[in-house]
Amino acid sequence: MNMPLSRPEWQRDCLLVAIKELVAYYQLSPSACLALQISRNYRLLITQDDRLSIKTLWQSYAKSWWDVYCRHRNLKQRTAFSFS
Repeated sequence: MNMPLSRPEWQRDCLLVAIKELVAYYQLSPSACLALQISRNYRLLITQDDRLSIKTLWQSYAKSWWDVYCRHRNLKQRTAFSFS
């Protein structure tokens, strides 16, 4: 019998599935919009886990996708990204 997921696990799992789908779409047709949404979803994941190692990993993924977004938009200043 499957146990129901607690709310934070459900939210985290939904975000992870959404990211996987968005990355697949990005690989088919790269766009700034998709890169930005992937970055935002990783930023949301940071709020879903208390483990520092996981937060750090997701933060680095969010930053990487933010950089991809900036390249698409030809933004020179990529330091606008912050986790505050």
